[in-house]
Amino acid sequence: MASKFDDSTHRATLQFKGRLERAPTLARAMSMHASLALLTFAALQITGVILLANRPGGTILPFVALGALLLLAIPFARRIERRWRRLSDNALPCPALHTRFRRDRGSLWRAALVVPPIWLASYAVVARAAGL
Repeated sequence: MASKFDDSTHRATLQFKGRLERAPTLARAMSMHASLALLTFAALQITGVILLANRPGGTILPFVALGALLLLAIPFARRIERRWRRLSDNALPCPALHTRFRRDRGSLWRAALVVPPIWLASYAVVARAAGL
């Protein structure tokens, strides 16, 4: 019996469906991005602490940097990673899932690359003004 649908439409539907049903893959990818973003955050902080160690207030800077990592970066990355683990368990296939992945990945990397230089520069300005 012949089908009413041609093969190209059916193949496109299967490809589209296959692309949408990747929530567990996206969750693993987000976990990897969160880990790499935390390593980047820590590397930028270490570099900044080394550069500012001989400046005023440099003796307490490693402790402040560790506090920033523990209080800001790790909870932010864990929250995003946990949300994607939950989504992988019960997300329905939809195009918005990929959009949400790109948005979360972008915010994660923006935070990892922008926050350390900004807060280290702020710390240097405040320490210099306070005469620490």
